[in-house]
Amino acid sequence: MITDADIKKMKKVFATKDDVKSLMIRMDGLDKRMDRLEERIEYLQKDVIKSFESVLEMIGKLMNKLDDHAKETSGHTIRLGIHEERLQKVEHKVFPQA
Repeated sequence: MITDADIKKMKKVFATKDDVKSLMIRMDGLDKRMDRLEERIEYLQKDVIKSFESVLEMIGKLMNKLDDHAKETSGHTIRLGIHEERLQKVEHKVFPQA
């Protein structure tokens, strides 16, 4: 025959109906929290992607400006070389070397 002591021991080992209900309530709460976390992560991913695309766009604009500046600098270098040659010709005419 099963005694009250046996029932107390079984309650310690096996889950009761109330234990299962309590666990289900906690699991529902965890599911809701997980859903909110997933939504938040999805929002943050979209935000990070948007920010990354913005940074890439800014880098592209900067690269275009640098390319334009490099072309302009190259033109100036060529001009300076031409002016240097002309100044040397004038120098040789004004200060002839024996």
